[in-house]
Amino acid sequence: MMFAVSCVQVIQALYARDVLLIPESIWWIVFIPLFLSMLIVSMPIGKFVDKAGRKTPLLLSVLLQVPTVLLFLYGNFTRVLISMALLGVVVLLSNSAGSAMQTDLVPKEKRGKIIGFTNCVGYIMTAIGMLLGNWLYVSVSRQLPLYLLLASIVPQFLITWLLIHEPRIREQ
Repeated sequence: MMFAVSCVQVIQALYARDVLLIPESIWWIVFIPLFLSMLIVSMPIGKFVDKAGRKTPLLLSVLLQVPTVLLFLYGNFTRVLISMALLGVVVLLSNSAGSAMQTDLVPKEKRGKIIGFTNCVGYIMTAIGMLLGNWLYVSVSRQLPLYLLLASIVPQFLITWLLIHEPRIREQ
């Protein structure tokens, strides 16, 4: 997920300016719904993750990427605002459930090492994704990074659905 998302993050403002024709002078406004949605739903999502388990919120975060990306891909200013609000929900669902799952599965004495390793791999994938996203945007097609993110949703969903299971015993 981090790889595909980073392909888009690096070109998001350029795409909004060059393709969606959103003026640079008002680009900052699209971040207001992102942070407002995160502020409003952070506690309910945290409770949802505790109640529903980890897998359901992870699957929901993957599924919510579809309207989030489509609203941005074929957006105007209003659709981009809605897309960013949905992005806040996607980020909270995936981060909350992912962090809770890591805590559930990894013994206390190894959490620092595992989280450090996970972050390292994530940052490497993010860097590669940003390089690829920029190259695709500049050299191939402005929409291709967004299509790549859409295409990644299927394997993300299948991997989460088939390979991730709720732990029988949660680590304390």
